[in-house]
Amino acid sequence: MAGDDEEEGVQRKQEFLHFRRTLDGMRAKEEGQQSQADSMKSQGNQFFQLGCYVQASMMYSEALELQPSNTVLLNNRAMAYLKQAMFQEALVDANHSLSLDQSKENIKAYWRKAQALLDLDRYEDAEEAADAGIAVQANNQHLSRVRRKAREAMALRRLCGIQWAGAMENGVEKKYTFSKDGEMCMTVVGHDLKATFDLSVECNPQSMVVKMKPIFGSGGAPPPPVPYIYKFEDDDQELWLCHPVGSNDLPTKFEGPGCSRLR
Repeated sequence: MAGDDEEEGVQRKQEFLHFRRTLDGMRAKEEGQQSQADSMKSQGNQFFQLGCYVQASMMYSEALELQPSNTVLLNNRAMAYLKQAMFQEALVDANHSLSLDQSKENIKAYWRKAQALLDLDRYEDAEEAADAGIAVQANNQHLSRVRRKAREAMALRRLCGIQWAGAMENGVEKKYTFSKDGEMCMTVVGHDLKATFDLSVECNPQSMVVKMKPIFGSGGAPPPPVPYIYKFEDDDQELWLCHPVGSNDLPTKFEGPGCSRLR
């Protein structure tokens, strides 16, 4: 019967794969011998260094056929997938690697997972994954960078695409708009004041530095950069901004004459 033949073929394939894995393990135990999986990993590393990420991932896949629980191979293939913009595949490998080992020795798996989630625009999940890795190995630069980028992306998503409106102390309306390329515009009485902003998302509260652009035709230099703290309230419907008045020190609380609540 065709069904029996197909089942027998699958069984033979599994038995052959088991034989290959057993033989590869025996080679690895022999002094001076390199297992076939290690040889494939070395070839994959060479391809990766040359920027041949497709070939690298293929070699890592071949090696994983023999050593399916090798976290180094899983992490290497995940990075090769990231280089090919195959973010979901990288996430699968990173998760598999972490299911096998969540220790500091496998910190690269945390990095791969956080980076894949970031590239998938899953910013909250990327921050959570980076936090998990940093809890295992504090001050890991790769994870800190991914977390910072995730937090910046979340902040920009909330800041941009909205015209935030509020009132000055004299009751005059002011409006703010932000763009993802770091441009900001404040409109007061029909006049647009252009500026740039740089976010700092690793502090609490988060902050930004606003640098005004020269006013066309004024002939004067723009004012010095101004630091702001900011936060979102009322389910992101309200933006609180606070800048120093009478000093250059970054505020620590949302109070005083430099504080604005925008909707």
